[in-house]
Formats: sequence, structure tokens, C-alpha cells
Amino acid sequence: MSGHDPRSPLRSLPWGLLGMFALVLAFEAFAAAHQNNLFLKIDAWTWKQTGRRAERPGSKARIVCLGDSLVQVGVASPIIEKHAGLSTCNLAISGGQAASSYFLLRRVLEAGGRPDSLVLDFFPRHLQSSPLVGLDPWIDLTTFAEVVDLARAGRDAEFLGRVALAKILPTVRSRPEIRGTILAALNGEDRSDRHHVPPSLRRNIEVNRGGLLCPSTPTRHEDLEAWSKTYFPTNWSCHPVNDVYVRRLLALAASRGIRVFWLLPPIQPVLQQRCERNGFDARHLDFVRGFQAEFPNVTVLDGRHANYDPDVFFDPHHLARDGAAVFSFDVAMTLRRSIHSDRALPRWVDLPSYGKRRIDGPLEDVEQSRVAAKLERAKRVH
Repeated sequence: MSGHDPRSPLRSLPWGLLGMFALVLAFEAFAAAHQNNLFLKIDAWTWKQTGRRAERPGSKARIVCLGDSLVQVGVASPIIEKHAGLSTCNLAISGGQAASSYFLLRRVLEAGGRPDSLVLDFFPRHLQSSPLVGLDPWIDLTTFAEVVDLARAGRDAEFLGRVALAKILPTVRSRPEIRGTILAALNGEDRSDRHHVPPSLRRNIEVNRGGLLCPSTPTRHEDLEAWSKTYFPTNWSCHPVNDVYVRRLLALAASRGIRVFWLLPPIQPVLQQRCERNGFDARHLDFVRGFQAEFPNVTVLDGRHANYDPDVFFDPHHLARDGAAVFSFDVAMTLRRSIHSDRALPRWVDLPSYGKRRIDGPLEDVEQSRVAAKLERAKRVH
């Protein structure tokens, strides 16, 4: 009778190591399933949700807004839709890049969307920096194919590796948030109202169809000299990778017969004067005019000299609710003239000067959403 034990191969397996791998996989699966509510920071969550909205099959939006926070907080989709007369969605995101706008437009088209017009901006400060420096938002917005596309454009294999690893293992970039959640649970703390993405923000983005309206604030006395050096520097130029994606986006729109309305949103008048004195404005305008000359489907909507009251800004270059309402109305009326008039618009349109006006349309800023969300929660409790 042989002394061979048929169970010996099993006994020789490294069960401790296999158990550790199983625990790691289980925790990564848990993190992936719960990151929306527990781990994602606001910007990353916004990028992820915006990517999902762009992929909704057969989107009926005739006007699609793209870009960064200047469009996200400054262009109210409900106002555009009401006064331009066309369905509108806002896919602009805080920190948005030329590459993110290109990827989002491509997804809209692949999902069956047929927009007539794009309303977009490219914040100069973002254009100046490499889009491959930041890691967190790309993990949630991009597919693996898009990550490869970005890495190839920037000739950066390390970026590809970092993003790919973080996409496969969600805990790689969420360790501080995970640690805080676990410690709070062990200490018996209630974190139900401490989401990284508060209910008020979620509600506001939903109400504004992707946009986000900032509350009006008392006049803030910012150091505008320091502000201009940080966001509107004298030595401004566009990073080569961003140049590639601006061109790709405009070429894609042109190939589909989509009109592009390139916004130059208003900033506080004193800050605008500094930008003109320090040479930034001339450099940036040369950049914009170069692309407009290359792409006949591009119309520039220029709000630089609309002289918006500083009180309708959230900060020196972001509009608050009341300023966004007026700006959105003026953009909408320009779009309406472009759509319904027999006469072609000039390719460079100076938007009207600011004036306090009553703008019809649903307006809800983040502070109003906070109050509404609190009331809804109170009703559920009682």
C-alpha cells in the first residue's frame, strides 16, 4: 500500500499568501463599489459622473457645454435652454482640460448624440500646464484607451503606468479617505452627513443639468496682483499636449458640422485691466485667433469687456449665481440669433455690457440646494 497522501498537494499550497490575496481583492472590490459615497473627492466624483452623462445613449441635447469651471459655474443650462430654445446639457468640469473636453465630445457622438452647437472654453492657466501632471481626475474619467492616447500624446509611459495601476486598484489613491472612514467607524462616529460629495452639491448638479451655480458672496478683497500672476501670467503659452487636443476637438466638431462657440468669459474689470497691461491678454488672443483662422466653424463670444460688477463674482474670475444668470442669458440670445436669423453672425461677437436684469428661468445655487436638501432630509426623518 502506497504511503502517498492525496491531500499533500493541497497542504503544500501557500494558504496564508493566497488568503492575503483574497482579502486584498475583496477590499479592492468593496472600495470600487463604495467609492462614490465614501472615498471619492469632489472633483474626481464630478469627472466620473460627467463621463457617465456623456455616455447616455441617444442624448437629445442640441447644445453641449464643455470646458472647465468657468463654464460649469458660469453657464446655466436651464437658462440657455429656455432662451435659446434648444435642449442643453453642461459637461464642463472643474479643472477640465482640452483633452477631457475632446474625450467627452467623442463619447457624446459615439452614444448617438447629434449636437448642433458646442459652447466651450479653455481656461488659459490649464492650457499652460501639462495635463499629465494631475492624476486623480483622469482615473475616473478616462477609459484605458484614452489613457493610452494621453500618454502617447505626452510621450509619458510613467503617466500610463500610474493611471492604469490606480484604475485597477482603487485604494491606491484613496488611502487617506479609507483610513479616515475606518477610524471613524472604530470610534463609533456617524459619517452619514460627512460625504466627500455633500448632498447639496449632488442636488445642485442635477438641478442645473451638469452645471453648478455658486452662491453670491459679499465683495471679496483679493490680492489681484498675486491673482493675475498665478492665473494670468505674463509669459503665458499653451502646452504642446493641450495644443494637440484643442485642435483635435475643433477638427472633430468641424467633421460633424457642429458649430463651436468659444467663450471668453468675463473676469473682474480690474483684473482684466491687469491682464491687458502685463501682456497676457495679447498672447492669449493671438492663440485664440490662430485657431479661429484655422477652423471656420468657430465663433468667439467675448465677454472680457462686459464690465460685470465685482459683486456678482464668487471670486475674481468665477461668476456667482446672479452674474451667471445674466451671462447665460446673453449667450443664449446670441445662440438664438445664430440659429434663427437669416444673417450670419460675425465670427467675433462682443457680448453686451453687464446690467442688473430679471432673468426668467430656474436658478438654484449651492447654498439654496443645501437648504433644500436639509428640508428633504428632515421630512424623511419625520
